[in-house]
Amino acid sequence: KGHIETGEPCGDEKFHTSHMCKKVGYQTSWHNGWKDHMFIGRLTSAFIIENLLEAVEELFGTNANDNGNITASDLGDLSYEAEFVEPSISLDYLNYLHALKREDQARFHENAEETNIFEPENKFLKYPEFNHFQRSRGWCRTALLPSQARYDGVVTENNSTVTYLHGGRTDYKDEGETITKLSDPEPENDETQIHLAYNIKLNRNICEHAEIDFKDTFFVRAADKWMQTTVPNDSELAYFDKIDDPKGIIALCSLVMDWNRYPKDYVTIEEMVGLKEDAISDVDGDWGIIVNGKRANNLTSLDKENRCYALKHNFGEEGHYFPKADNGRYKVQFRVPRNDGNFYFSSIMVL
Repeated sequence: KGHIETGEPCGDEKFHTSHMCKKVGYQTSWHNGWKDHMFIGRLTSAFIIENLLEAVEELFGTNANDNGNITASDLGDLSYEAEFVEPSISLDYLNYLHALKREDQARFHENAEETNIFEPENKFLKYPEFNHFQRSRGWCRTALLPSQARYDGVVTENNSTVTYLHGGRTDYKDEGETITKLSDPEPENDETQIHLAYNIKLNRNICEHAEIDFKDTFFVRAADKWMQTTVPNDSELAYFDKIDDPKGIIALCSLVMDWNRYPKDYVTIEEMVGLKEDAISDVDGDWGIIVNGKRANNLTSLDKENRCYALKHNFGEEGHYFPKADNGRYKVQFRVPRNDGNFYFSSIMVL
């Protein structure tokens, strides 16, 4: 790997990137250079664009209106029924494909047969709610970028609108707080919202041409004592449609650090619910994770790396279901069990 640019003259220029970025990470002998990636990307793009142009030319020739134009409404009738249509570049065939997709989605959601899309080690498979977990259209909120919900300000509820620029980039402006410059703690306020934070030394100290994927995090600080978040929030309710009525399964995914370089203050999900054997709590009063008044005291792993867990409030099969509030939402409260710790997590799901 990476040896395509080891010879002359490519090897001499492999890491010559300072004219674009003063600092670029991950430059090692076994990684492909940026010119190799650019060459492959351009070849792939040229092939796709050539086929797209041919398709558009054929589509214009068979489906244009009297003025020679195709309107947006012509590009797919979502009410079309799936009656077989011979393959062709035409609106009839496009509508047929749309109908097949809708029928396939409906069959998947209505079929009760379990289909394992996870690793065989997934402990969630043995529970009857696995089928719901796999098929339901639930709420998922993530701190990670890129994310359209983040770009549109849905997570923070600033409801911004972004414009696509190029290469996966938008004119999105950073939200959240630098993890080293958080707002002052509010230990007496049990309604304090969890922080949306990023570490500028790790994932913002790079020029805009080099990276767009950032491991931002939801951050529960020990100094704030009890913090909370509610899923869904008002913006999520307005932004998303076709969401199934949740049954109360709550899942959390931890923030994964590169090369397992976790900071000393890192508190795991297991520790948050009291399952870490060698953990010792030194805080005054109660701590943990509480969902609509129900305390989580157990977990079920969703992947073999134990990065994501479904919360449980008891040890029976019904333990995965947390009660819904009168307004149909789920208030999740957090308090870190040790004064020198903080809880980092990337995503929360309600299904």
